[in-house]
Amino acid sequence: MKLKFHSNRYCDFFTKSNQTGKKLHYNRLIDVSDNQMKTTWNIIKNVRQKLHNSDHMPPSFKTDNVEVLPDKASGAFNSHFLNITESLNIQNVKDNSPI
Repeated sequence: MKLKFHSNRYCDFFTKSNQTGKKLHYNRLIDVSDNQMKTTWNIIKNVRQKLHNSDHMPPSFKTDNVEVLPDKASGAFNSHFLNITESLNIQNVKDNSPI
């Protein structure tokens, strides 16, 4: 029981000292910076990136019981919108009429 109490206390101490160290480090970066707003946003971006890695894309996912591969889906999406003008019946531009 004593060991658990001491380990919890040490963990709390370590967490508080780590937070204080980070706070001092970030404050020092902001104080030394020429552009404090930009430095602040860079710090926020770095911290958020560590918390939420938004670049992670799952290898596949299911929608309506159909497995979708993101690479193939994005390729099909891009080719559709790049080639859509060829499939449209485009009239003469001088006519001033809609497509």
